[in-house]
Amino acid sequence: MKALKTRRLIYSQLNEDDYRRRMLRLIRQMHTEVSAEISSMYAPFIASLQRERLAANDADIVGMFVGLFRSARNKWRMMFGMPSEKMARDFVKANQASAKRQMKATVRQISVGAQEESPPEYTAKPEPTPKSRFRAESALPPGRVSVNAMVQANVSLIQSIPEKYLDEVEYLVMQCVQNGSDMRTLTEELQHRYGLTKKRAAFIARDQNHKVFGRIAVNEAVEAGFSRGIWRHSRGGREPRESHVKANGDVFELSQGCFIDDEYIYPGEKINCRCVFEVFVPA
Repeated sequence: MKALKTRRLIYSQLNEDDYRRRMLRLIRQMHTEVSAEISSMYAPFIASLQRERLAANDADIVGMFVGLFRSARNKWRMMFGMPSEKMARDFVKANQASAKRQMKATVRQISVGAQEESPPEYTAKPEPTPKSRFRAESALPPGRVSVNAMVQANVSLIQSIPEKYLDEVEYLVMQCVQNGSDMRTLTEELQHRYGLTKKRAAFIARDQNHKVFGRIAVNEAVEAGFSRGIWRHSRGGREPRESHVKANGDVFELSQGCFIDDEYIYPGEKINCRCVFEVFVPA
């Protein structure tokens, strides 16, 4: 089947970078303050142990750290919670704007005539499995997704950052108290946890950028009157999913997604999926 060659709808790296930077700014503030408070309490404790060369009577220091982490949770839940709605909404809106611009460019491209190409023949996909049947039963119009739900999902992810960080830091601090670890060990452990938290923020920004843009781009395509898309594998990533590679060039219904691995999915929907799509326009 002949089809017009159209541009791929591709997520913006700028949106990912901005979202990541905003999360990292909060993480840096939290880590700097929390690690300073921990060090100010831990240093006298470990100095006392080294001076007296006695087994740790750690009831007092444990109680102090319990209080520290209780206060830290209250503070940083608020510090992440207050801006999380705006951060998430700005991120989703930026992806909406990017998808709208690209869809307008696609429509202009089609209107002036595009070069022909021959994608694979369109073939009907298997019937939905119970796992994927929700596509057809959604209360939303076919192919649509709730933008507010995207915002709230990202609000939850942002707010999960201090919870996970503080839980893990509290555990490692208590381990250091139990083992009588020196300040160098504690500092190294805190820095390691900081690094992991930054990596998690980077992952959230990257993965959500793919997910959010992918679904919004489908929204825009349906809004513009298109009903089918062509799956395009990103050819990126160190360990690409074989099934996503094989799906490259498959034509799918925008109302359902592409049938891959026994379920209907959209480009970018799966964790670390960088696949995109282009609209299918018969020549």
